[in-house]
Amino acid sequence: MKLDLIILDKDKEIKAAGSAIIISPHWILTAGHVVELSDNLSFVLNNHKYNIDHKIIYPGFDSNNPATNNTDIALCYIKENIELDFFPKLYDQQEELGKICGIVGYGITGDGITGAVIMDSQKRAGTNIITSVNEDILICDMDRTNPTQLEFLISH
Repeated sequence: MKLDLIILDKDKEIKAAGSAIIISPHWILTAGHVVELSDNLSFVLNNHKYNIDHKIIYPGFDSNNPATNNTDIALCYIKENIELDFFPKLYDQQEELGKICGIVGYGITGDGITGAVIMDSQKRAGTNIITSVNEDILICDMDRTNPTQLEFLISH
């Protein structure tokens, strides 16, 4: 289940927001840049607030260069049990080429020519088709004659 993280500062004011996926009763998966700036992290699910007790940012993540760093990932541990009907199954295949992927993110928007130009903190989501795989990086191409209905990419 996808959820929104709320990142609070020491005065309990909302500092930032980001997206995450609940992957088990005690773990969520998110981007490293979403959780790196605060140790006071929480999220709300079904009107219940969960505090994140521990975060693990992938070693080698470089917040000064996130656009070229494929280690922008983090796991967050929650002591309290997250109650859901099911959790996503770990994908262990290698058949991504040609598949549609869903993408969600906050804030910076632009187009394929200008790149990221406007920061408005709005959540956006869309889809794209995986057109190639380079080692462990999935690549989506905007230069196609048959785009998805909600064509979308995340990029600087």
